[in-house]
Amino acid sequence: MKIFFYISNIGGGGAARVMTILANRFIKDENEVIFAVNFKAPNEYYLDSKVKRLFIEERESQENVIKKNLHRIITLRNMIKEACPNVVISFMQENDARAYIATRGLAVKLILSVRNDPKRKFIRFPIKQIAKYIYTHCDGVVFQTGEAKEWFHNIKGVAGIIYNPVDERFFRTERASITKNIVTTGKFLEQKNHMLLIKAFQLIADEVPDNLIIYGDGKLRKNYEEYIQESGLENRVYLPGYVVNVEEILASAKLFVMSSDYEGMPNSLMEAIAVGVPCISTDCPCGGPKELLCDELSDNLVPCNNDREFSAKMLKLLKNNNSALSVMEKQRAEEYRVENIYKQWQSLIEEIIC
Repeated sequence: MKIFFYISNIGGGGAARVMTILANRFIKDENEVIFAVNFKAPNEYYLDSKVKRLFIEERESQENVIKKNLHRIITLRNMIKEACPNVVISFMQENDARAYIATRGLAVKLILSVRNDPKRKFIRFPIKQIAKYIYTHCDGVVFQTGEAKEWFHNIKGVAGIIYNPVDERFFRTERASITKNIVTTGKFLEQKNHMLLIKAFQLIADEVPDNLIIYGDGKLRKNYEEYIQESGLENRVYLPGYVVNVEEILASAKLFVMSSDYEGMPNSLMEAIAVGVPCISTDCPCGGPKELLCDELSDNLVPCNNDREFSAKMLKLLKNNNSALSVMEKQRAEEYRVENIYKQWQSLIEEIIC
């Protein structure tokens, strides 16, 4: 097959990580893979040298929204026409809209993917109406959860629910014999609600020796730093920034926590489960954590924006031996192996293009 991937950039974020993993796996089976981005970003995820790279812009455009999008759509269409792929796969809502317009009238199949909670991302008019149309009128659409799929009606193409693949290094990582601290990873955005986590930890800080470490960065860093200082938590809560050795950090962590208000299928939680770190998450829409922490693991879900229940759950897990929980998580994670997810994507693409 000849597969054309399209995303804004691969300098970070869960969607970019998933798309690069898929591209690398498809090229391994001697498919022809073209990978187009709007612009090159620093610290990009790895792409196999056999993958053909295309850049719509030399650097991120500063043009107004109309000019920028018109240029991106026209350039993307020309790239697709020249490449003549069997299928175009796009991630993220703005890119999906561009890809939909760019492929109109071309003899190519289009697969779009909803990567977050549609109830949060597609609220305003006319965004909601546009989303309802393009995702139900493309050749295929991939959802991450059943809850996200239910938001759309009368889907005309092939619709599938496919989880994110987790890199093999997380499965190979062994837990340290001595673990400590509560950790989480993610951008400092309102969606991630790290402030809830800080406040929940504040309620139990005097009862546990473990510290809270939040890896990541973003526009809310100053807010977090000010609250940490005002609360006297500067020696208990740390914000070290982004890291590349996530699996090593998870291996030595006593507890992984996620406090988001909404998520698609959160990569950070999946990676922690694959390593076997006891995990706690908010039971947030659009249902990703609930599908990951299901059955025996469902007790580790807490309501959104409830610092007291979050702190109580953290305290319980920090004081108990969680070896059995770690085993159950690693067994659950087998479903997220790259090979399993790759086969699901391969099957969906073949169904669409045949």
